[in-house]
Amino acid sequence: MDVEDLARFLLNKGFSEDEVKALITFLATFRKGLDFQRSSRIADGVIRDVETSSRVLGPYKPREFGVRVGEAGVGSRGTGDLAIHSVLLKLTKSGDAFKKGNLVAAVDGFHSRLNPVPLLMGFHATRAALRDVMVAGGEPLLTLIDVHLADDTDLAYLIDVSVGAKVASDACGAEFGGGSTLRIGGDMVWGSRVTGGSFALGRLVRDLNRFNARPGLKLCSTIGKGGGTVTAIALYHGIEELVELTLNVDFCYQMRRFVRDENVKAAFDWTNGGILLDAFEISEELGVKVSLNKKVYDAVHPKLRKALEELDLDPLSTSVDAIVLIAEKCPEDTIEIGTIEEGRGVYLEGKELEPSFREAPYTHLKKAVESISKRIDINDLVNYEMERLEFLKNKVRSSY
Repeated sequence: MDVEDLARFLLNKGFSEDEVKALITFLATFRKGLDFQRSSRIADGVIRDVETSSRVLGPYKPREFGVRVGEAGVGSRGTGDLAIHSVLLKLTKSGDAFKKGNLVAAVDGFHSRLNPVPLLMGFHATRAALRDVMVAGGEPLLTLIDVHLADDTDLAYLIDVSVGAKVASDACGAEFGGGSTLRIGGDMVWGSRVTGGSFALGRLVRDLNRFNARPGLKLCSTIGKGGGTVTAIALYHGIEELVELTLNVDFCYQMRRFVRDENVKAAFDWTNGGILLDAFEISEELGVKVSLNKKVYDAVHPKLRKALEELDLDPLSTSVDAIVLIAEKCPEDTIEIGTIEEGRGVYLEGKELEPSFREAPYTHLKKAVESISKRIDINDLVNYEMERLEFLKNKVRSSY
């Protein structure tokens, strides 16, 4: 509950200060259990901060486009998310992992729907960052976390998310370096929401960028047992047995073997948006055809595949956390699920597939918002990004 945003929104909609104060006073009394006098003082403080901050630093505030991040598909791991990230990539050459010299780094956000189980939230975010380093061809050395907590969050959440991160790091042989802890919005955000992310740093062993793909190579997959997304499916559909499947760091041992196999030319993980989105990106970027065969479904653990089928979720558009290799010859303990060919597009047994605006809707709420979308001209975003870049650069230069 962001009371700063609530106050700003209501005041902008024409509600009076007295009306806004009365609402925030009630919320503080009810949500935080404070007496009326203290709650009233908090409401006054919120309104004063909102009014003052609304009048100053105008040039540094964003010029809004009228498109919400949810409407644009940001974070929903589909073509909407892909389009917005193409704008952000103008600021960097990085993809899922960033390489500099012999170092490779990656960051993954905490899965926000895992808030009720912060132990698993910390574990899976750190596990994902480690995996991003390893599929890029790195050997993980260090992990860090950045934890942001809403004002009413119990201290147990902070301990749990940190323990989860350490266990994932230790299990993969990387040093856990702790990190930073902040409250979301200071005193302004109430509730027990936890956000943040995990960072992993590794030493580059061999470049396995997925865009090393070329016609004639095979697609080979390990068995996907799920990670953060599957844990969310378990949580919100009551399928507790799926959680046990996800509690592993199999990829650490697998990738240490794969990175030394000269037949392996590239790798990626079957996560954000499922294998379909990665296949689509590879096809679009390299101008090749990605042809999948029916064995692709065998790369999903039988228990997980059964659960996805019962929930009417497409495994190809769901994060199942398998490792997918692009290789001349499939290594032992992998399944050949397709080939890279001349042409363009993504096909399954000869039928062309199209990625969706969002990943498979794996919670009840995601099903409810699935059809909500709003398009924006990507060129407008790029132009705005470049304008803001030059604006702040000039301000920084003039300060010397």
